Amino acid sequence: MKTVLTLIFVFFSFCLVIEGVWAQSRGLKVIAAKDGAYIDGYSSSHALLIGVSDYTNGWPDLESVPSEVAEFKSYLESTGFNSVTTVENPSSVELHLAIDRFFDRYGYDDNNRLLVFFAGHGYSMNNRSKGYLVPADAPTPVKSRKDFLRKSLDMSQILAWSRQITAKHVLFLFDSCFSGTIFKTRSLPSAPPHIDKYTSKPVRQFITAGSAGEEVPAKSIFTPVLLRALSGKGDINGDGYVTGSELGMHLEQEMAHYTRDQTPQYGKIKDIDLDIGDFVFKVNVPVDNSQQITKAEVKPTPQVTDNQKSVSAELEVWKLVRESNDIDELQAFLIQFPNGIFAQVARARIDNFTQSRPVAETSPKLSLYVDTFPVDARVRVLNIKPVYQYAMPLKPGKYQLEVSKPGYQTTVKWVTLSAPSKPFLIQLSPQTVKVNSVGNFTEALGESAFTMVHVNSGGFELKLSANRVKKVSVKSFYLSETEVTKGLFSLFVEESGYLTDAEINREHEGCWSFAVDSKNLLGLPGATWEWVKGLSWRNASVDGNQQTATHPVTCVSFYDVNEFIAWLQQRTGKKYRLPTEAEWEYAARAESLSNYSFGDDETLLCRYANIADNTLFSNGENWNEKTECTDRYLFTAPVKSFKANAFGLYDMHGNVWEWVHDCWSKEIFDEAYDELNFSQCEKRVVRGGSWANAANFVKSSYRGADVAFERFSSLGFRLALSE
Repeated sequence: MKTVLTLIFVFFSFCLVIEGVWAQSRGLKVIAAKDGAYIDGYSSSHALLIGVSDYTNGWPDLESVPSEVAEFKSYLESTGFNSVTTVENPSSVELHLAIDRFFDRYGYDDNNRLLVFFAGHGYSMNNRSKGYLVPADAPTPVKSRKDFLRKSLDMSQILAWSRQITAKHVLFLFDSCFSGTIFKTRSLPSAPPHIDKYTSKPVRQFITAGSAGEEVPAKSIFTPVLLRALSGKGDINGDGYVTGSELGMHLEQEMAHYTRDQTPQYGKIKDIDLDIGDFVFKVNVPVDNSQQITKAEVKPTPQVTDNQKSVSAELEVWKLVRESNDIDELQAFLIQFPNGIFAQVARARIDNFTQSRPVAETSPKLSLYVDTFPVDARVRVLNIKPVYQYAMPLKPGKYQLEVSKPGYQTTVKWVTLSAPSKPFLIQLSPQTVKVNSVGNFTEALGESAFTMVHVNSGGFELKLSANRVKKVSVKSFYLSETEVTKGLFSLFVEESGYLTDAEINREHEGCWSFAVDSKNLLGLPGATWEWVKGLSWRNASVDGNQQTATHPVTCVSFYDVNEFIAWLQQRTGKKYRLPTEAEWEYAARAESLSNYSFGDDETLLCRYANIADNTLFSNGENWNEKTECTDRYLFTAPVKSFKANAFGLYDMHGNVWEWVHDCWSKEIFDEAYDELNFSQCEKRVVRGGSWANAANFVKSSYRGADVAFERFSSLGFRLALSE
């Protein structure tokens, strides 16, 4: 049996630019529960509420958002939702991940009921054909169109999510105003049919808070009106339920009482298989126990009578459809009010339309839908002249599609457009370049390209005590040839607008570093390790010489690293991560049994590592210890400045400490990567030593630990990837 999939998109009151749209029809059979929730066919209900009130890059703040999110959360919890998750002021990466992880966790249970609510700014561009959600760190398009497009969440991505998930009913409520050509546009809605009329019909609907050019109020009017509507005021026909169609009608009329600056619109997504049903809310009103509806006794939906309430309801709906030229709207009106005072007029109009309808073409046109990943990839139809547009009308036949995007391999394929079908999904593969026969590859990110080295499976013995040895084994994986550079990290910041913990002064001001000024060089009396205000990855230095793009990035916390990796995963389509501690040590040893990958001779360290050496001590005498060799670098060195180990990996000893995935433990460390580990502890392991450490701290076996929010001028990271 085909799964019922109902998604409603509701866009509310923080409006910049939107387009007029609307919706119709119901599609959910509802059984009342004691707590007022509707439960028929659902295994569980889950909600994700996202609020953006504190914008950091040119958008006005929205002071009422936190209270609206809290109020809506309270409402949902009172109506039977099993879980309600809130996310406050997400960055671009955080916004994408929050929705993606929510659907990954709950979206593939066919019997789940899901709700996603976003309160914040929305925006439309490209002649209002593309809509975007605006995260906290996105700039305005006027300030930087390129950065806005990189950081905002394209409505096409919402569309892609909605088609991928299998949950029975999903409701999107966007307290923002924007639109796009992915939605079917009409002028007026129809009256909804009976609640059980279209139980099996899927739909994706949305409601906007206003029309093109309307301005943004700092305090939302829509959320209070919405909650009152769901509590009963939006039940136009008085049957005890509020459908998406009724909700749109009610909001359009009710908002006119409060403001002339916003004109709600509502509509359906452009998909022949997903624009029939409707979403339904059960009105929370006291239930008479003697007449309570249960699963054992499902009573039919009450028919409309000729009392005053029914006449009033019919009049309200007729006002909305009386000028319509759509037969479906008028027929829907007749289903709801077959004996109403306007029924005869509606039938006459249907007859007139039927008689004047032109004869269908021999080859009726169909609509071509192409969904892509990444969602902003370019689509061309090579064997026709018209420029591709989503849902463009075409005659049945074969069409050659080309999908392309910089950084990805272009795909060209033929598709056959016949009977109405679902969108053609084309996923692009990131461009990669094999650099040798053992499987190493280079990730193509322009000037910030980096190489991943294939590390074969293997193991080593870990000495836990004088009489206790643990055998450690790791599977084959990839490890980045070098530590992540400042150049690559700057690309992440440029595209995401991310501010590191050092820049926002999380827990401490700036970055922990050896503090020097114009009078104090390293090691001289008065120079000490401390939190240096204003110091971050952008300007990390202890000797007056700024790092270049080829230096390892420093002053990044474990949380900063997580954000970078999330961006990189989205950018490349690969599941990049941090190495486990076991993977890191195995790669650092490179199958050696000695203290260092090359042996035990400390005087050879300066050939392989940037450490606390004679160069550091030549600037003063106030340092803990040094190694008797010369590496020529006072602070960090550009990556690949020293010899690689036997696996072809650089700077596994020294230069900067490296965050690894594991939580800190004195007893043992993980051999396998555990994705859930990211959120289960605060203190993390660091490995490898740095420019500020002598020989003992840069051994392959040496373990360190730091609190996840801390950041140092001697701490960075490198990437791993499962095979």
